[in-house]
Amino acid sequence: MYDYVKLFEDNLESLSSAIISLNHVPKNTWEQYNSLQAVFVSKIPKTLFSAFQQILKGDYNESLGTCRIGYEILLAICFIAKYPESQWSTVEAQKGNRAFKPSTFLIDDLKVVKEDPYYKFLSWHIHCQKRSVMSDIKTGMEGRLVLNLGYGYDNKELSIAFNNLLTILYFAINIFQHAFNDFLLNTDFSMKEPKALEVFIKKMPNKLSEIPELVNNIIRALNTK
Repeated sequence: MYDYVKLFEDNLESLSSAIISLNHVPKNTWEQYNSLQAVFVSKIPKTLFSAFQQILKGDYNESLGTCRIGYEILLAICFIAKYPESQWSTVEAQKGNRAFKPSTFLIDDLKVVKEDPYYKFLSWHIHCQKRSVMSDIKTGMEGRLVLNLGYGYDNKELSIAFNNLLTILYFAINIFQHAFNDFLLNTDFSMKEPKALEVFIKKMPNKLSEIPELVNNIIRALNTK
């Protein structure tokens, strides 16, 4: 677990410092929509730290639900970059503006995936803890149903939760760099590429190892007007 904690704490600290430093950069070169993006991104560190604390307490499913909050924030920042004229749709529905639909944003707007299984997976932990329920039902079908209150240490669930948390953090760092690094040039807070985190993610199981490629495709799509 040390690698998980070390990678999370080091990278979250770097991101937090970079976000705070935006308070001290001149805003005369900002686009109007950068302010809303900055407010959104300022909510990322505490959200991800909350998920981190939940993991350490053994609240693995709850942490994944919290990760979805972070993921939606990042999608909102991307939406604003793609449709600055509709930026306030990320806060509430705006008549005449493009609607922000986080569940299909990568599919219909950026067109970088045919489906967003990541969003679907994280959503399972908000909607009635479906993944946990189905896991218990499957176990019951293989033998006798035993009701599990969910307390206690589970190495597999810990790994799943930490892997998802780290990929969200990686996404956050890259989106922050895309939106704000130019404003931090020639300062001590210009963020460097999270290389160690990227290497770690590329070794993760299933489709999580493809997250760095997906993030690159997202940024490429945002740069295409």
